[in-house]
Amino acid sequence: MGEPYDAVIALTVISHVPDYNTFLSAVARSVASNGQVAIFDGDYASITLGAEKPEDGDVFAGAIINGKITNPTIMRQLPWLAGDAGLEIATSFSYLLSTILGIQR
Repeated sequence: MGEPYDAVIALTVISHVPDYNTFLSAVARSVASNGQVAIFDGDYASITLGAEKPEDGDVFAGAIINGKITNPTIMRQLPWLAGDAGLEIATSFSYLLSTILGIQR
């Protein structure tokens, strides 16, 4: 392994990785001791909030989770998993992001 990085950014990666513990350990080994790690991903179960009828949201979320997402709630577990990988949570932000398109009058 070469020199460690000052920063490692993982954008929508960890929810797709079957062995997330190995992934986090590799991230921890890749970053300098005073470096920063930023992990951005979704909590895909929350997508049900955007549907007109809750049952439609459940179907939509299920299709996305079953088709594309390996670990749909990994971000809920990340504070504990990071510690197991030797990383320390400095800051955590939990946001619900909603995009609405096609609003008509």
